[in-house]
Amino acid sequence: NIDYIFKNFTFDLYPQRLKELGKIYDDDSLKKYMLIFAKDYYNKNKLGLAEQVIDFYNLWSEFNFDDFIKKAFELKKWGLLASWYKKYDLINKYTINDIIQSAVTNNDLNNAYSIAKEFNLNFSDFYKISVGGIVKCKIKKIVKSRVFVKIEYNNNEPSIYIKELANKYIPNIFDFEYNGEKLHIGQELIAKVISIDEKDRINLSLKQVE
Repeated sequence: NIDYIFKNFTFDLYPQRLKELGKIYDDDSLKKYMLIFAKDYYNKNKLGLAEQVIDFYNLWSEFNFDDFIKKAFELKKWGLLASWYKKYDLINKYTINDIIQSAVTNNDLNNAYSIAKEFNLNFSDFYKISVGGIVKCKIKKIVKSRVFVKIEYNNNEPSIYIKELANKYIPNIFDFEYNGEKLHIGQELIAKVISIDEKDRINLSLKQVE
């Protein structure tokens, strides 16, 4: 019976297994054990698994969703928060903007960008390039006087003047080496933002990176 299974076997309750057990057992004893598993997952910070168990067996009366939300923000589970927002319509609890801004503040730009894209939001409204910041970028084009690059998560076309490549005279930009490699399309660089003009044109520097 169900008591024997849970007392004598240990296994992870993932969604497919939950569905299989649900087809076999449909009584209070099953919910009793599911409640134990859900609380255990919650205490171990496995919030996604806890939520699936609770939702599948309709156990929300035993939990406070606000506790889940607070803990998810503390654990920086931005993707999980976004999925809950969509699934449970939590507009009165938090907003997608809250998630994205929190992710940006914690420098989790990959997740912040993905969530903004999923909800058709302009990521540049959340992630601002500022003077003095250090950014990752890739070379898009090289001309005699400068290098044009693409900064991650930014739609502008910043550039690096030849004089900002190094603390020395560079007679030919195509002979300049960065980390032992001559400059080439697609090469990754770490640069410092040294100015942004009134048209949002960004100038970068390699030599000023500490």
